[in-house]
Amino acid sequence: MSETFSSRLDTLLKVETPEAIDIYLRPASVFARSRAWFVDFIIRMVWITVSTMLLTFVFQDALSYSGNDFGKGLFFFLLFVNGFFTVWLYFVVFEVWWHGQTPGKKIFGLRVVNDNGTHITWSASLLRNLLRVFDAMPMFYGVGLVTGLCNPYGRRLGDILASTVVVYVDKTRGQAQRMDLGGVQAVIPPVALTREEQQAILSFVERRRHLSAARTAELAQMMAGAIFGRQENERAAEQLILGLGKYYAGEQRGAAE
Repeated sequence: MSETFSSRLDTLLKVETPEAIDIYLRPASVFARSRAWFVDFIIRMVWITVSTMLLTFVFQDALSYSGNDFGKGLFFFLLFVNGFFTVWLYFVVFEVWWHGQTPGKKIFGLRVVNDNGTHITWSASLLRNLLRVFDAMPMFYGVGLVTGLCNPYGRRLGDILASTVVVYVDKTRGQAQRMDLGGVQAVIPPVALTREEQQAILSFVERRRHLSAARTAELAQMMAGAIFGRQENERAAEQLILGLGKYYAGEQRGAAE
């Protein structure tokens, strides 16, 4: 039993990138996810308690007099909105804006991503978190716990239906990227790029470590042509894309500006 459980913790998820390169993600164990959820639970409960006390203090006059129906209605409306955002949208907002990490996940080095290795989207995060109501049944996340233990990648029902997976963060990734871009000059984008174009550039810069020099130059030239509609020689195109990647990664941006 222990051997099977241990091997499951070491299971790797193979993902094929657009460049036909296989990368491997390490799915998080149910225990690691439970710890992260508990930290997030504590944060949410503290916020609910403090914010409710603050609202009660602000509306104490309205609550004291039976004739102030508008004040009471506003109090209960704000109380409902605050509870809804804290219980349901806490995970969604953090997962999308913090690149798949809530405070609890960040503390324990976890991140939720799409099962193809890309950043989680609003729709996927909304779906996986709305389905928490089913994963939490009948109590204490019973369905989610059983599903996670039975799934080879530790995914609960919400992850399966939303096509997401919680993985361990590669703590060496940032350091490796900085080393790779150490001799590259950050480039200010000549035109405003869309979010998808920025993500494509960052993804290419990160994954180029797995490509040959010739393939890197070829893909950089294709990317420069697709984004800017102009042809560059391979060397110039590679420097342009790497420079943009360094700019969007936030490294030495001040020097570039």
